[in-house]
Amino acid sequence: MATGANWRVGDAEREAVAGQLREHYATGRVPMDEFRARLDAAYSATTTRELALVTGDLSRSAAGGAPHG
Repeated sequence: MATGANWRVGDAEREAVAGQLREHYATGRVPMDEFRARLDAAYSATTTRELALVTGDLSRSAAGGAPHG
């Protein structure tokens, strides 16, 4: 049984992360080459751990999400 970081992700979760990345790119926090690499990683992620690594170093509040706290 998969738990925690091993939960499988679906298209909705991947799209949510892609949206965050687009916002970070649009505001200049992520350059184009890094944006593309992160976007590829987001769309190929299969677990919550892999998906979390894509945006783990980016501020959620900067992309319109909940602030770290």
